[in-house]
Amino acid sequence: MRRAKLPIVYSQGFNRRPRINLASALPLGMTSDCEVLDVQLNGATDVGEIARSLDAAVPPGIKLIDVDKVMASMPSLQSRLCSAEYVITLVEDIEHIEQRVNNLLDAEDIPRTRRGKEYNLRPLIEDLTFELRNDEREQQLSVR
Repeated sequence: MRRAKLPIVYSQGFNRRPRINLASALPLGMTSDCEVLDVQLNGATDVGEIARSLDAAVPPGIKLIDVDKVMASMPSLQSRLCSAEYVITLVEDIEHIEQRVNNLLDAEDIPRTRRGKEYNLRPLIEDLTFELRNDEREQQLSVR
């Protein structure tokens, strides 16, 4: 943002930070094919100009897909995010993986306790698929 010379709004106080909000922060060690974020700018700026400035300033390997104007009165990105898809490449064969995936999908409850609080993780899994890829029999799980 700084290289693109965009007029970013900063928080107030001793430790000022740019007003940038990610829709969903990635877990440690994860990579992504697409990130969505809100950036608050000072004054009205042309969306096309913002896109051109960012496109010229991003490092190699990062591709700008879209820039859109969002009103401050709209709900936050985080509250509008419906789901994410995770693809996991397994480094070792897991015994009975297909049966385990089916058992997980058939389960009504997947209980979890964290910090003394009980959670049911099952409603968070929309879809789970297992596939073998390549001739090398690479195993992948896709979770949405």
